[in-house]
Amino acid sequence: MMDARVVHTIAGEAGRSWWGPGDMYTFIVTGEESGGSLFALDCLVGAGGGPPPHRHLAEDELFTITQGRIRFTAGEKTRTVSAGESVFVPRGTRHLYRNEGKHGCEDDRRLHTRRDGGLVP
Repeated sequence: MMDARVVHTIAGEAGRSWWGPGDMYTFIVTGEESGGSLFALDCLVGAGGGPPPHRHLAEDELFTITQGRIRFTAGEKTRTVSAGESVFVPRGTRHLYRNEGKHGCEDDRRLHTRRDGGLVP
């Protein structure tokens, strides 16, 4: 197991952020930094942003909306999730989310966590 260390991160921080499918991701803590115990991202999702349907076979995911709202589908259920709400998605579950903000100007921000160290930059 790797050694964990204290990490301080700022959303949008250079060298820790990149643009994905309609989203800007910032690594809050990586699997390497946490000693393999967890992985977390801050995601800024612009209007119309969000990934295509997908699933992860090796890890569970927790999404917490910290600003705005998104339309979230996990398995067969679709719902609007707003700031202060969370969605847990068990491994193997097909899921997607979309920011359906009006007029292309409403951003959503969410915290995405995987407890096993997950994705590595």
